[in-house]
This record gives sequence, structure tokens and C-alpha cells, in this order.
Amino acid sequence: MPAAFLPSPTRAVWHLGPLPLRAYALCMVGGIVLGVWVAGRRYVQAGGRPGVMLDVAAWAVPCGLVGARLYSVITDYERYVGAGHDWLAMVKVSDGALGFPGALAAGAAAAWLACPRPGVRPGARLPGELVRPAALRPAVRAALGGGDHPGAPRPRL
Repeated sequence: MPAAFLPSPTRAVWHLGPLPLRAYALCMVGGIVLGVWVAGRRYVQAGGRPGVMLDVAAWAVPCGLVGARLYSVITDYERYVGAGHDWLAMVKVSDGALGFPGALAAGAAAAWLACPRPGVRPGARLPGELVRPAALRPAVRAALGGGDHPGAPRPRL
């Protein structure tokens, strides 16, 4: 088995009484919690106040989920519109259709709009600066034309 292989769980749903826990939802919630925690730590290390990223996430996460659902509905509208289709199914998130580009666009827009509330200047530090993995920085620098060799001028990322 390759080292980078992560198998799917044998069960996708666990039932705790009447409450179904879905593996996909648990992974999404875990990713959101981890992302907010990492962003908060990096923001504090950059000189920001503790708790600000949690305030921003309170706007970005719900808007990102709505954006993900809207993207999915727009790109796959024939499932919801037309004869024999239930257009109210558009609001059923339980069918699992979410689109990452919509989540990214709506969540980033909401974070940008929420930043002035706790006193953060979004132009000073973009949300991506706070959560971008350090491993990607060399690739981004190379794509921007700097950092190909030691001593080369590097753009500020």
C-alpha cells in the first residue's frame, strides 16, 4: 500500500440513537476547527489579538457553506428544475452536494467583510497568508518569478 494512501472508512454513517453521524461531515467539521485553530495561532504570532480569527470564522464558515451549496445548485441545476423534480431539494444540504469553489468564494468574501468588525485590516494580512502551508511558499515564489536560485530577489508573500 502506498504511503500517501488513505482508505475510505468501511462505514460512512454511525448512528447515535436517532442522530446519524456521517464521516464526510465529521471530516468537514474537523477541517474547519483545525483551520480556525491554525489561523488563530498564526494571526497571534503575527501580532494580532487572540480570538479575532474565531470572530471572522463565525461569518466565513456559514457563508462558505451557503456558497458551496449555491455553487452546487447552479452547476447542477437540472437535478432541481424541470418536470418531475423537487425544486425545494435545493435547500437540502443533507443530499451532500457542495461545491468547493463556491465555498472558497463566499467564505473569503465573508471573511473580508467581517474583518473590519474586530478591527482587522484585511489588506494588511490576507486570510490566505495566515493559513497557507509553508511547503507551498517555494512553489509560489518560483511561479512569481523569484527564488529560483540562492540570492535571487524574492517577492513578499
